[in-house]
Amino acid sequence: MSIVLDLLLARPVAVVKACVDDAPAAGSTEVILRRPEGAVISVGPKEEAAQVVLLALQMSEAPSRRESWARKVAELWLDYRCAVNLVVLCPDDQVAAWAAEPIVTGFHGYELRPRVFVPGGLSSLSASEHPELAILLAMLPGLGSQAAESWWMPPRRMADSFTGFYQEASGEAQRTLVAALDAAVGAEYADLLTYLRDWVRGFNEGRAESVLRVLEIRGMTVPDDVAARVRACMDTEQLRDWLIRAIAADSVEELLPEAAPGSR
Repeated sequence: MSIVLDLLLARPVAVVKACVDDAPAAGSTEVILRRPEGAVISVGPKEEAAQVVLLALQMSEAPSRRESWARKVAELWLDYRCAVNLVVLCPDDQVAAWAAEPIVTGFHGYELRPRVFVPGGLSSLSASEHPELAILLAMLPGLGSQAAESWWMPPRRMADSFTGFYQEASGEAQRTLVAALDAAVGAEYADLLTYLRDWVRGFNEGRAESVLRVLEIRGMTVPDDVAARVRACMDTEQLRDWLIRAIAADSVEELLPEAAPGSR
């Protein structure tokens, strides 16, 4: 089974709520169809579906895919006689801009408008509610053209994509990903999640040691309680800020004002 789709469909209810603004409150969803390039999810039992979501993973621009989306949306509407939402997950803004263009069908007054998600949209997601979607979006940028051909990537390459994105992401996106890792579930990809959690922890521990090492090289004595606080910090953005400030700070108190005597 593709780990991409396993992550995507681990919590179909959450994915539907994340991708469809006007999705009705539904206690259940059903994965109607699962294919290498995406999936179809019904809101409620498929026999009485309130809405249907067509999910597509699109790694690069491919004009024929847009035609296939329109064809599949029409088929789903005929089969289920309910609203059909087209949601496309893309690795970057360029592919997203292409995918988001309205699809002109030729029917008067009808254009199909895909809803597109990219990694840059992570900050708009609630990681505690949609962790698998947040993690998947972080992996997409590094999957490359090979993923567009095979739609399956080994766990290590997906992990490398995640870690690469994490290092370049904004602080808000990093915090979202950490929250997503804490909330994600799924026995089938437990080893991957464990690896990613351990990597993030190790990355932050290494940055914390860099902060302390810079202060030491510059001849400053770091109190044990301050060192313990720096080592305990798992906020990558905060550690990045401390590391930059440690290069120019004249004292430990300047780096962490709250550590100054009498400040507590």
